[in-house]
Amino acid sequence: TREYFDYNTYYKNYFTDCFWFYRNYSNTNCNKIWNIDSINSANLWDFIVWEITITTPVNRKNIEINDFIPAWTQIVNTNFDTTSSEVKALWNTYYFDRIEQKHDRVYIYSSNLWAWTYTYRYVLKATNKWNYWVKSATSNLIDTPEVWGRTKWMIFEIK
Repeated sequence: TREYFDYNTYYKNYFTDCFWFYRNYSNTNCNKIWNIDSINSANLWDFIVWEITITTPVNRKNIEINDFIPAWTQIVNTNFDTTSSEVKALWNTYYFDRIEQKHDRVYIYSSNLWAWTYTYRYVLKATNKWNYWVKSATSNLIDTPEVWGRTKWMIFEIK
């Protein structure tokens, strides 16, 4: 699945309700998704949290994911020292071996994923007004191309 969230709302709810979840070993589920709704539009120059969730019912090896982004948006690069610590804290790269930020997509690769649900998130900046058609995110096993998955496509509006 793929969802999009307003950065300010997401950040506030993520750190209020979810950040200490795993550290405290709570028996309750993280309720980030219950507190905020996904969006399909944003204002010019807004920051957007792009979140993709991968669920695999069995252990998988050599999985690749291509997550396409709307035209005229930019991925906020966390490798720069000038990127805020708040944006860097939202990125979770520990399950994945390789992540490439390209101009039209994010490419994610993992040599081994256990049967589980994984969430990868990153931040985009809306840089041009328009209605954009966003291609489906796709995933497949490199060694077994008949095992694959994809999200639905959508229209994303920048006002």
